Amino acid sequence: MRTTVRKAVSLAAVAALALGAAACGDEDEPNNEGGQVETGSEAPPTLQFTVTEQGKTATLEAPTDAQSGVVKISLKNEGKSAHEAQIVRVTGGQSADEVVKTLLSEEGSPIPSWIEDGGGVGTVEPGRTGEVIQDLEPGDYVAFDSQGDKPVTAEFTVGDDESDASFPETEATITAEDYEFKTEGLKAGDNVITFENVGDELHHAIILPIRPGVKFAEVKKFVTSDEEPEGQPPVDFEGGVSTAVIDGGIKQVTRIPMEAGRYAFVCFISDREGGKPHVAEGMVNEVVVR
Repeated sequence: MRTTVRKAVSLAAVAALALGAAACGDEDEPNNEGGQVETGSEAPPTLQFTVTEQGKTATLEAPTDAQSGVVKISLKNEGKSAHEAQIVRVTGGQSADEVVKTLLSEEGSPIPSWIEDGGGVGTVEPGRTGEVIQDLEPGDYVAFDSQGDKPVTAEFTVGDDESDASFPETEATITAEDYEFKTEGLKAGDNVITFENVGDELHHAIILPIRPGVKFAEVKKFVTSDEEPEGQPPVDFEGGVSTAVIDGGIKQVTRIPMEAGRYAFVCFISDREGGKPHVAEGMVNEVVVR
């Protein structure tokens, strides 16, 4: 989804692209946010997206219908570049073109009330599959991939037929509030994580390793400044990971690989009414992973 300042867009894109590199496994294994997500006792139905490319033109394929309730959202990237399948629920009958035009509009402009929920699968490297587990409300949805030169979309409807699946329990959690992150159970290695937004505003988590010897005050200054940095930035973009953007009351179960060290958790989304990004409201936290 749209962020609110040009630098924030750049940071988020770099961090999301690094997700695949940080989580690489065997080529046939699902990979994004760490890879395949284990389910609970009742396996959820799968909402399958596939990205293909013909020359420089990408196509996002999706089923026309899906079950509501807890589902597994999967993205298979059959293209030659990184792709994503972000989703939003549309409550006013707007078209996919209207959704994309709104989300990619001027930085800091309002996010209309007819765009709800958010979620989906973040960036997945070529030849790999990424997946998350998420609860979907009935309604009309738009999936979009904005990684290429031109955004591509797919529309689908979530029906009233609710799955019997439930969220698997996880030891690790990332909770987004207005305006801070709280974390529990994160450890060095492959983390299965519940990412939940308990605030009123849309949030995502851009997770960037802090370079050795750097004070957190330097990181806060960097991510809140519009000035170009001099020399090496205080965070490591190549080691960064990113979640999808989700609305208040939404949660996902996903995988995120992390090495031991210090991390900056940052949200660059603005309030629905527009204005400055959440990082400017103080939504940047230091988290130590051991």
